[in-house]
Amino acid sequence: MLRKPPLSEMEAFVVHRLSLSHHISSDPQLVPLVFVLSAHWLVHLRMHGPLQSLYLHVAKDHDLLQPIHVALLLRVLSQGQATTDLHKMITGLLKTALRRHLELDTDVYRDVLNSSAADHGIALLVERHMRQHKFVPNLAHSRALIRIYGRNGRKVQASRYWRRLVRGHFYGKVPKYVYRKGFQALALGDYLKSFRTAAQAERFLRYLVKRSIRAKEDGEASSVAVAPGLLNGHDIPPRVWVQVVRVASKDPRTPTPRLLALLQGAKQHISRSTYRVAAFLIMKSLTRRQHFKAIGPLLEDVMHDNERFDTAELTVAVEALTMLGQPDVAFQLLLQCFERATSDSPSPAVIETRTINTFMIALLRTGRPDAVFYVWDTMPRIFGVEPDTRTFAILLKAARFARKCEGALQVALQDFGLRRLFPAAAAQREPAPQVLTRRRAVQGLERLLRPDPARKVTGFWRGERAGVLALRLAWRVLLGNWPTLASLDTPVRALRRTASAQALSPVADLYHSVGFGLDAGAGEEGPPILSPADEDGRTYFGIVPHDPLFRALLDLLAEEDRAGEIPRVLAWMRHLAVRPSKATLATALVYWAEVGLGGPLIERWRGEGGSAYDALVRWVEEWVGRGRGPGAEEMQATFRRVQYFREMQGLGGAARDLMEEEEDV
Repeated sequence: MLRKPPLSEMEAFVVHRLSLSHHISSDPQLVPLVFVLSAHWLVHLRMHGPLQSLYLHVAKDHDLLQPIHVALLLRVLSQGQATTDLHKMITGLLKTALRRHLELDTDVYRDVLNSSAADHGIALLVERHMRQHKFVPNLAHSRALIRIYGRNGRKVQASRYWRRLVRGHFYGKVPKYVYRKGFQALALGDYLKSFRTAAQAERFLRYLVKRSIRAKEDGEASSVAVAPGLLNGHDIPPRVWVQVVRVASKDPRTPTPRLLALLQGAKQHISRSTYRVAAFLIMKSLTRRQHFKAIGPLLEDVMHDNERFDTAELTVAVEALTMLGQPDVAFQLLLQCFERATSDSPSPAVIETRTINTFMIALLRTGRPDAVFYVWDTMPRIFGVEPDTRTFAILLKAARFARKCEGALQVALQDFGLRRLFPAAAAQREPAPQVLTRRRAVQGLERLLRPDPARKVTGFWRGERAGVLALRLAWRVLLGNWPTLASLDTPVRALRRTASAQALSPVADLYHSVGFGLDAGAGEEGPPILSPADEDGRTYFGIVPHDPLFRALLDLLAEEDRAGEIPRVLAWMRHLAVRPSKATLATALVYWAEVGLGGPLIERWRGEGGSAYDALVRWVEEWVGRGRGPGAEEMQATFRRVQYFREMQGLGGAARDLMEEEEDV
């Protein structure tokens, strides 16, 4: 089976489970190579969930890994799509190589630095490893480090390699293309990304212009120390100017009129493609600032070139259209790009999962959780992409916000199994969205996004309450990809099932306290089927839980009156080596206090540190370390966030709450 390449995700999952049945210690030479081969197939099929399980298995016996095993794993992982879990795997292997002084060759350095998951943390580890083995970076390494540090705003580190590049201080022969205008302009553009304000970038450009003019007068224009393309004030390459616009758009202190003036002032002096790139950078900034009135004219101008949009431009356009109240137009744009990408004619824009994630976030911010659920059900059929971790976190948030759309009568009839008494909408009389053909799925989403002032959003999904269905799906995803989670027990048990359920009497509260609390799983649905596939055979191998996803899951559990399961979810985080943030731990403790603390008399009788709440606090300290948990500031901020959500009526405040955590999602 290992010799035969898997033809599907299920075949790769079976081979993956077989490979995990062996331990490195049983054959330290052969078994790691089997793991490398399995990792290669998992990366190729974008099965990040099983890939993370494989890495956790390898990390337990990392001392037995040979240099060739670490090098091969790094090169395999570097070919994967950028995700949080992939970043953690590469970081862990680099730390292993540093700790054990394992040698890595120049090709490994190049592949890691060119990986889409590489950030300034990985770049710093690569630098440390190079210094440890007295390795001098070559041209490719220096160029990649400028790009990484510039993208992550690390000006000090980026400037070090920029000076190395222009002076030719790197290992190997200096190729002729280093002196060419285009190469230097690309490197300069990446370096300018590290500047925090447009004023800093403009001052640096003026310095380069003066230096270039002075060098030209001295007859040194051919020197590599002179930045080509900057021989006079009118010779700044367009791509360098675009990076100045990028810096200005990312700086919140740059006024909106200044951004628009910067774009309009150069419109007559740059090409249409350069203008379009700069316009999208400014539109993205205006969307974050919620200056939607200024976006309209820019969007209308660039929409004439929609056939030339690349993936990043398509993503910004879809978000802007949806936030402007035109989700139907955004959907048609996505369909056009999909048809062009699947036709014989080449298209620069390819729909990726991040594009659909942005579409879903914009739909939720405009109060359309029903559309988010439909997109989740049909995204493989309509757009040809599978959900990832961010997609799943957005779905959990949509299920939480959908609770605000539920009417008391609807919930009561649903809980009593009388949902059929409500007149079903036309879309609900069709087959389930997840089993529709592509044509029917497209038609259904078109009807759903069509402007309709009389439309009333409900809190139901597939005929059930959205929160209940989303939690059932979360259990399937987690226990399907990681079956060992089912055997983990909850570290602490709650005193009551829900925050609103009060004990019948102090005696009953005391009984639950002495009786070790309630079983959080008692009275809930039966254990889910431990399968990585959904009812229609759809798999979720691309979902790897991370900290923001678990925080969204904790919010949904509390909203669905299942806060008693919070300790079990924290135990899952610990088993999957997910490092919790202080915000996530504060969220868990705020909700846990509602079901883990007894009445005042009971708490006084038990004494300090005797409640279920204190027991969970001690367990968290033992996990993350004393002093690394949330402090008073984090607890107060979380309490305000929870109270705001509970007090808001309808979906009017959904945009504010989602916007505050959008970067995490």
